[in-house]
Amino acid sequence: MKYVITPEGVLEGITVVGILALVTIILEMAPVLIGFKKSEYKYKIPLLICVNIVTNGILNLILNAYFIQYGFTYFVLELAIVLVEGVIYYLAIYDISFNRALSVSLIANLFSAVVGVFLLLLLGV
Repeated sequence: MKYVITPEGVLEGITVVGILALVTIILEMAPVLIGFKKSEYKYKIPLLICVNIVTNGILNLILNAYFIQYGFTYFVLELAIVLVEGVIYYLAIYDISFNRALSVSLIANLFSAVVGVFLLLLLGV
């Protein structure tokens, strides 16, 4: 089957990816703020937003480009995101341990993935 890319389809795809990124940022904000509450680093929210725009955008582009369903590949991609975000948080937030950064990333991403999949199932997407 041949797929035709139209400007409307591209705009719709960008809109969906943007909405998914926004929902992810909102869902991950509480775990990140709670997990890093003892840190003196004052740019936690801008860091969270930037990191999630990039990682969530890449995740959704990969899922859509390769027509990947939610399954093992999705699980592997989410684990990669946990690791990437954990490393970024560790490098950016100077007064936390690597274990703390990775734990917060895991909890935040697990929370947003579970809620996100539930919402997708609820909406019938």
